[in-house]
Amino acid sequence: MATSHLGEVVHHLRRAALRHDATGLTDGQLLDDYVRRRDDAALAALVHRHGPMVWGVCRRVLRDYHDAEDAFQATFLVLVRRAAAVVPREMVANWLYGVAHQTARKARATAAKRRSREKQVPDLPEPSVTDPQRGSDVRPLLDQELSRLPDIYRVAVVLCDLEGKTRKEAARQLGVPEGTLAARLARGRAMLAKRLGRHGVDEDFASPAGVPLAVLTSTIELTSQAATGGVSAAVAALAEGVVQAMCVAELKLAAVLLMAAVLGLGGVAATRPVPQAAPGPRVETGQPAGEPQPGAKRWKERATLADHADEVLCVAASADFLAVGCKDGGIKLWNLGQAKKKATQLSGHDGGVAWIAFSPDCRYLYSAGVKDGKTHIRDTKTDLTQEHPRQEAAFTDGRDRHVMASEATTWLQFGRGSEAALVEVDYAAAFKGEPAALARELARLKGHTGVVRSATFSLDGRRMLTGADDKTARVWDRDGKELAVFADHAGPVVFVALDSDGKRAATVGDDGSARLWDVAMKKEIAALPAKTGVRCAAFCPNGKFLATGAGDGTVTVRDAATGREVAALKGHKDAVRSLTFSLDGRVLFSGGQDKTVRLWEVEP
Repeated sequence: MATSHLGEVVHHLRRAALRHDATGLTDGQLLDDYVRRRDDAALAALVHRHGPMVWGVCRRVLRDYHDAEDAFQATFLVLVRRAAAVVPREMVANWLYGVAHQTARKARATAAKRRSREKQVPDLPEPSVTDPQRGSDVRPLLDQELSRLPDIYRVAVVLCDLEGKTRKEAARQLGVPEGTLAARLARGRAMLAKRLGRHGVDEDFASPAGVPLAVLTSTIELTSQAATGGVSAAVAALAEGVVQAMCVAELKLAAVLLMAAVLGLGGVAATRPVPQAAPGPRVETGQPAGEPQPGAKRWKERATLADHADEVLCVAASADFLAVGCKDGGIKLWNLGQAKKKATQLSGHDGGVAWIAFSPDCRYLYSAGVKDGKTHIRDTKTDLTQEHPRQEAAFTDGRDRHVMASEATTWLQFGRGSEAALVEVDYAAAFKGEPAALARELARLKGHTGVVRSATFSLDGRRMLTGADDKTARVWDRDGKELAVFADHAGPVVFVALDSDGKRAATVGDDGSARLWDVAMKKEIAALPAKTGVRCAAFCPNGKFLATGAGDGTVTVRDAATGREVAALKGHKDAVRSLTFSLDGRVLFSGGQDKTVRLWEVEP
């Protein structure tokens, strides 16, 4: 490329970056500009903004510098051709990450075939191109494991750790509170670190170095000329292969829907959007690589934890621990990382433990009592096996019996009236034992006419679900606006569950009836029958599975989109009272009246 022309491209890049970034346009706005008006400046700004992340992926997968350059350019060429398929448009960074990983893997396979056909002349070896930016050989593991994280965590890691955005910038881009983003980022980092640790890797996954200037400028020029040609054969072939894979995915989806309609199963598809149906590479569908498909894998029991003095009422999992609350008020903490799992007894509650949970960032362990009206908070950064005065906070609120936490500082109060309240927690006050720890009310949820018996947050913290004695369950946003009412139960709603993004809900009545709901359509998807009645329910973080526990000790795993049974897990000798999934969705924990907790795992 001529020096003068290179200077023009660099000037164009800088002008585009200033024009868009300085005005504060989001990824979604830039992509919308390109989709609607084919604005090359908007596309150049996206290349500039996300280039370092894409380049880092390509260099970690590909050893050869030139192959990485081709994959980098092909990734953005796919964006040119498939920009309208990025849904939602604010998730373009996550989409580009998936396309880059898929394109780089395709380039690696192509290069391997090429090398198998070529015979290098011994005395004239091909000169290698060194690249000081290439990471160590273990870095491909980062992309392998990052690609398997649920979207809600992967996008936080991509934006903050691979693209170098601040938490405030990433939260604004995703349209969530900064605290929610921080919690997702912390959980995503913990999950990723644990997965890398299984490979013996202890590596920082900070933002990659910048894209070489020649690669960046040539890519911007290529994308602006894509409609008129000027694309190398290798880059065009790579991009075309990925685009064809997207089209194949679309055709497969269409075939599945057509077959469902032919078989008379189209009613479900017609009443609710098909979940995770965006065509294209894995990240467009939001399905982490390697996750089991409903009905295609066999579930098995992995372990039984039996050192409990009374019935297990509630369970909660972090990356390393399982917390168990019992009917006698005791709390056991199990170290999941130990080969021979051992439990530590923690101080509990009078009259039983109603609810126990880890904060989304795994920093705090919360528990609420059935009768004592107390909420305990433990800081997991200190040793949980010891009882230090400042380690644990306990306080009582005179109005409400239970609380439930979303991200670290937002709690939902409910239990002694027909209203629930979203409040902000002052942790400094809580650990000092001050009664004003639940200090500021953010929103009040008004609509129930009976006592609120159960409540939960969606995993992203944006929505809440409450169940009450008025035989209804209601979905709310964080402003206290009622989004949906489900009123088909014959008696009080005593247990509720929301999926990760609040699009589907499960409700359980005191008569053992259970139902799966579509929140947007405000309609029932399916009844969830059990001969001895359903007692509890939990959604898998990846959104694929819904587990229900029954009075006869059976745990039923269902397709979360349809309610169809996938597996029946039998092992408990009495009713199952609580369920939760591990953070990565690969292990299901069930607690029962037989005083045991059982760990269920999907066989690879």
